[in-house]
Amino acid sequence: MGTTLQPPVDYLRDCSDNSLRYYEVSKLEHVANLRRELRALWEEMLEETALAHLARWMIENRAQLRSNTHSMEPSRAAPGEPSLAVLGQPPPGARSSKMALADPAEFPLPGAPPAQDADPTRNVA
Repeated sequence: MGTTLQPPVDYLRDCSDNSLRYYEVSKLEHVANLRRELRALWEEMLEETALAHLARWMIENRAQLRSNTHSMEPSRAAPGEPSLAVLGQPPPGARSSKMALADPAEFPLPGAPPAQDADPTRNVA
């Protein structure tokens, strides 16, 4: 990485316009490939750093982790707030397995005629 590239000035000076365009495109493609590789390396570096920070946190909080009887899952709550798992609430967007469907008759469309009650035993006020 410490080497400096010497552009082929003599070659480029003698090239046709078409050859210079191809040379330019090939260098831009190479830059794009390097950028993709760099992005992948950057993401890998961030993941490894996050895992190292998790390990450091676990080292520093080992006694508390061993005495904690709650779930060992990391909290997604903001610092200082209890996690949803501790509160016993489902995470946002989670569907309850006991979710009941609403009766469409209870929510008539505006301007629609009143629904005829098909169940005579049902007491509607």
